[in-house]
Amino acid sequence: MRLTTIPLTSKFLGELDRQTDNLMKVFNSKGGAAGRKMAAIVAQMDNNEDINVRRDCVLSIYLNEDLDTLVKEHVVCMPAYCAFGQM
Repeated sequence: MRLTTIPLTSKFLGELDRQTDNLMKVFNSKGGAAGRKMAAIVAQMDNNEDINVRRDCVLSIYLNEDLDTLVKEHVVCMPAYCAFGQM
């Protein structure tokens, strides 16, 4: 099977959903400053049933990134406009 035929986004998200419970056990066992930081993020996740919020919270804890800067959308730019710094 070629790599281009694998739906990477859905495969990644499916595995993330499958591993979330195990990751939460690890996160909840942390103490100290890291545990307090994680507890605040987990509280956001517990207050919201949306699967996307849950994924964002798990990824931000696992990657130790802020939720606001975790994923940035990119802008597709045509080469002629990108050369001039315009969009």
